[in-house]
Amino acid sequence: MPGFDYTVVADARYTCDRPDLDGTPRSAEDIHRLALANLSGEYARVRLTAEVLGQPR
Repeated sequence: MPGFDYTVVADARYTCDRPDLDGTPRSAEDIHRLALANLSGEYARVRLTAEVLGQPR
């Protein structure tokens, strides 16, 4: 989006196991990674807390 610069801090988010729209159980890790993938590049930069704070990994 022109004029906006969004960062999502990947390791500062939380989710839990949930079923998808068809009722298939999905793990929290799968949901988390897919949500980040949907945001990454087009809508936001996905970074870790250490990167945002300027700390080495």
